[in-house]
Amino acid sequence: MIPGLVSASLLRNASGGAGPHAAAFLARTSGLDATHTNAYINFINGLDTFNLFAKMDSVKMYFTQDSATALLNLVSTNYGSTIINTPVFTADRGFTSGTNGGINDNFDPITATSPIYAQNSAHCSVFSVTDPGESSIAIFGSISSVETEIYPRYTDGNAYFRCNSSNIAGVVNGSPIGHFISNRPNSTTVEGYIAGARVLNNTGAASGVPADHGFSFGAGISGPLVSPHQLGATTIGGGLTTTDAANLYSLVRAFATAVGVP
Repeated sequence: MIPGLVSASLLRNASGGAGPHAAAFLARTSGLDATHTNAYINFINGLDTFNLFAKMDSVKMYFTQDSATALLNLVSTNYGSTIINTPVFTADRGFTSGTNGGINDNFDPITATSPIYAQNSAHCSVFSVTDPGESSIAIFGSISSVETEIYPRYTDGNAYFRCNSSNIAGVVNGSPIGHFISNRPNSTTVEGYIAGARVLNNTGAASGVPADHGFSFGAGISGPLVSPHQLGATTIGGGLTTTDAANLYSLVRAFATAVGVP
């Protein structure tokens, strides 16, 4: 088995099929083929197996069969994503901005009912599918005086991470492709993860009250900006342990592999 990937056999429930959370999600979909149905079953069962389901407010698999399914929140009937203007959807690869398009996640940690995402325990993650080169636009997040966002590869060649903070720190990163997590485990620390491994531990990042507006693809103050990236997947929720981060990466990577993402 490829390191970091989870065997599908480990993610089936005792009866060999969809667990309750996976079944509830599939009941909200229509027309999924066997490949995508199994990918969702394995992914959502895996969230349960690793006790990650309860740590999530919003989970979106944008690299899926069709755009209607892509906009659904896998862990709740709340916070379905909405399209702004005309982003371009590519089956099993996700959304790109086109000339003026974006995606609103519609999760706002201030107005949400009983959010898991909190000032001192929070994360967001993304899967960036393509390499647009260096970019000064965050691929995903929520930006105000206090910010949460991810820059897979900024114009200086670094990946940058904020999570409920104004202080930002980065690490050299050669490629903007792959899975990135911006994580706040406590009131003073922001962590950055790439491909399930912690690459940044910024202990000088005091937390602030989260911004009072939704997360977006191509994060902006009033909404999404045009982003050069292709957005494959996102999660928003509570703070993660290093084990959680590795497991989340494994599950997202396994889904991506199942639908043909290199």
